[in-house]
Amino acid sequence: MLSLDTGLVIGGLSLLAIEILLLGMGTFFLFFIGVALLVSGGLMMIDLIPHTAAAAIWSTVLFTIIATVLLWRPLHRLQATVEPPSDSGDFANDLEFELKTNIDINGGDVYRYSGIDWKLKSKSPIVAGTRVKVVRKEVGVFWVEAVG
Repeated sequence: MLSLDTGLVIGGLSLLAIEILLLGMGTFFLFFIGVALLVSGGLMMIDLIPHTAAAAIWSTVLFTIIATVLLWRPLHRLQATVEPPSDSGDFANDLEFELKTNIDINGGDVYRYSGIDWKLKSKSPIVAGTRVKVVRKEVGVFWVEAVG
C-alpha cells in the first residue's frame, strides 16, 4: 500500500508534469498545487508534518498559498517575455519579383503566388519596375523591400 507522503510526492510530480508538458505553463494553477504537494510530502517524509490526512490537506493549502504569493510575479513575467513566432518558414522565403505598379505603406499592387493574390506593401515608396524581395508575411499581405 502507498504511504501518504509518497502519494503526495507522486501527485505533485504528476500535476507538475501535466502543467509543464501538456499545458505548457499556460496556467499556473496545477503548478502551484504540484509544488505544494511535493513540499508537503517531503516534509512528511522527514517527519516535520504528521502523517494524517488533515495535516496533508492543511499543509497543501498553506504551501499552495505560499507558492502562489512567491512565484506568481516571476512566472507571470517569464510568461510575458515569450517572443512572437517568427514567420521564417519556407513559404515565400527569398521570393523576388519585379513590381508592375508603384507601392507604399498603403499597398498599390498585388502579386499572384501559390494561387493567391497577395497585397504588396512597403515601409517606403517603391516605383514600378523595381526588383523587390519579400521580407515579412501577414495574412494576405507581402511586405517587400527593394533588392540591391
